Amino acid sequence: MSPATPAKMTYCFLGDSGLLVSKLALGSWMHRADSNTVESWYEMMKTAFARGVNFFDNAELYGNGQAEEIMGGAIKKGVEEGAWSREDLVVTTNWRLRKLATPLGVAVADEGRVS
Repeated sequence: MSPATPAKMTYCFLGDSGLLVSKLALGSWMHRADSNTVESWYEMMKTAFARGVNFFDNAELYGNGQAEEIMGGAIKKGVEEGAWSREDLVVTTNWRLRKLATPLGVAVADEGRVS
């Protein structure tokens, strides 16, 4: 039996943003007790990028903020080593509005800040 030939990555536009992203994204969810490193994430991202993935997901609550730091380090290393330019990658992020006590008992978001 001959080895399988990898399928070519397909792409689509991300909403109305004009950004062309791979239909497959690499997500960075991790538990804060996981032993991830910049080097291990760089290798994963480099492998994914070589196979056409340009879409990476992150969030401030993944690994209690650790995922953002590690992926950021991996992206920086890839730029420094010439594996990709920052413009080659699309990174999404999401965040959770934590409930904060106010006199009215609600959290208010103003220009990206919670007060």
